[in-house]
Amino acid sequence: MKKYHNHLKVILLFTISMITLIFLTLQYQKINAEYYNTREISIVKNKKITANNVEFKVVDIFSDRDSIIVTLNIKQTGPGFYGMKSSDNFYENMWIASPYVFSQHYNKAITDQDNRKFDMKKYADGKEMTAKVSFRNNKALENGKFYFLVSNNKSMIKYALPLKKGTVRN
Repeated sequence: MKKYHNHLKVILLFTISMITLIFLTLQYQKINAEYYNTREISIVKNKKITANNVEFKVVDIFSDRDSIIVTLNIKQTGPGFYGMKSSDNFYENMWIASPYVFSQHYNKAITDQDNRKFDMKKYADGKEMTAKVSFRNNKALENGKFYFLVSNNKSMIKYALPLKKGTVRN
């Protein structure tokens, strides 16, 4: 009788595991089915970009020993959708990278042109604002790119600005 119960437990555990695996696979496919391939579009400094629900222009990139600061004019023109969720936190979708290297945000608080904390409420209300986003500097990033990932209905567009001499101010 004990042997029968052990076999029953194993079969029951296997069945529950398989049902869970199937459920998780279907959920993964459902969530990711809405998004198609991500396109990368090269941009240049001081050129206004009109994207889905946001307009922005990279006006300056400053680099020192510890950080890279990207200054941009940005305006929300529709509901924010950053970080794969309904959110106005556009900086969650910004990063600097080069092959094999990724730079994290230096701090979570972004600032405005006067180095005060960025007012997300004004931004969400559709006011054009200047934002300074800081990233940790890594010497390997000198030939990298600044990226801004923007949702475009059922796809994502990755706007890329190369960080080369003439683009980055020291």
